[in-house]
Amino acid sequence: MKPLLITILEEAKKNKVMFRHSAYDHWLNDNHEDIHDWGYNIPLVIEMLKGFDGGTVEFLQAKHVNKDNQKIVNMKRLKALLEPSYAAVLKNNAPISYGCETEFENYGITIGEGDLENITSLGEDEAAEYLFDYDASFEWDAWNITQYETAIINASQTDELGKVFDITKIEEKWLKDLNNIIYI
Repeated sequence: MKPLLITILEEAKKNKVMFRHSAYDHWLNDNHEDIHDWGYNIPLVIEMLKGFDGGTVEFLQAKHVNKDNQKIVNMKRLKALLEPSYAAVLKNNAPISYGCETEFENYGITIGEGDLENITSLGEDEAAEYLFDYDASFEWDAWNITQYETAIINASQTDELGKVFDITKIEEKWLKDLNNIIYI
């Protein structure tokens, strides 16, 4: 039987759901060099979890990942995220531009073009939240597994992702399989 973490990550990969160690947490703690691309690199996620004594694993459907900068969401997703808060600014298909260069610690989003009165610039904090958005996450705490049978805490996911990949169901099945092995 495979470990729970590997089971979840392999299931994500099978369903075209990318994952990584929390980019937003690394940004928040000024660990810009540890912000990795969305991908399917299971050994890298395990290495990051070991190096940080756990942490948050994030998930995002591959169709929402920016193809030019795989650290962030794509433009369609970014526009959908901005719409509720910036509907007035986004009217008439105002262009959106962004900056996300982790090596230079540069993060920003600008909506509009032309004169300054026609441009809305988001601060770095707000821009990072939008750029590093995700569909699901859980905290991995290896110390929990000895006390509570699982190391997953605070799992959450969007309804959209739940249709193709459900962390809770994977965990429940894994625990059921483990109990079947233990109590044969």
